[in-house]
Amino acid sequence: MKYILTETQLKLLVEQANESSLSCDKNVSNVDGYSSVWKSMDPKKRDEIIKSLNNEVNRSLIKSRDEYTKWFQNPATIKKFKTPKEQEILKKIPVFLQSIKRTNYTINGPKSLPNARAWVNNKEMDLINYNLGQIHNGRDFVGMSIDDTTKHEMGHLIDYFFKNNGVQTYINTTNADEGTGYTTNYLVADSDQYTRLNVFRGIVGAEPNDHPLNLLNKFLAQVKSGKITSNKFNFSAIASPTPGISQKNNAEQAAEVAKLLNQSIFVDGKHNHNIEQLFSNFGLVKNGNVYVSFDLLAQFNLTAKDLEKKYYFLKMTPK
Repeated sequence: MKYILTETQLKLLVEQANESSLSCDKNVSNVDGYSSVWKSMDPKKRDEIIKSLNNEVNRSLIKSRDEYTKWFQNPATIKKFKTPKEQEILKKIPVFLQSIKRTNYTINGPKSLPNARAWVNNKEMDLINYNLGQIHNGRDFVGMSIDDTTKHEMGHLIDYFFKNNGVQTYINTTNADEGTGYTTNYLVADSDQYTRLNVFRGIVGAEPNDHPLNLLNKFLAQVKSGKITSNKFNFSAIASPTPGISQKNNAEQAAEVAKLLNQSIFVDGKHNHNIEQLFSNFGLVKNGNVYVSFDLLAQFNLTAKDLEKKYYFLKMTPK
């Protein structure tokens, strides 16, 4: 695995980043993180820390590859790929996943998203870039777990792989996959929702075709176990005869929900903006409560269809 060590390389990586069709795991803030710590660090000490954290990143790569391989080899997943062409491309996923082995470390993100935790692009399909200033404070990993960060980025690479081979895995409602459109519409970009949902399913132990109620119950089971916690909200389930929200939020609506959810959801004690951003697309704010439509969340990836329609929500009540 490749990681950056020299002063010259470090200087170049502070100044430059490949932004060709990039996809990021972004903290929605303008916080500089710990980039100043890394810039002022003794080179020898920096090299030692990078070697150490690289072992953890490598472990997370192996874990994510294994989880995605099992997901795409699940019979319920295989059934979603209808045509012979789709099935043939699906068979290539395990080999493709094993090719994702390179890592690159910088001390800030791409110019358009300097606070991105990590990012990938469709020109280097075997590489994940990590922003040291956002993932590590010089002593330990910070923010969302490195496992979830890696799985998020690997999800983007899988998305690129399918697209490059003419396979559509979700309905694209927001054409904001790159350039200024991606930066503006990051919260609602379907490419990010696709990989956020993949990470979310791993956290709650979901199956490919989970009914919205099953998915909601699995989320609440993780709340009960203490794996998922919140410092701002209590979680409960409700069923409604009416949808309340019939389609994903636009960028403005999602930003309103995301503002309320910011820094409120934790997984294994670590802040998880991945879930907050996922929920912001399917959330409705009413009387101070946030209602997250698990129907829309589950159906985003074409997985769940009700026979007798009811609409299931996660209710988040301020503490």
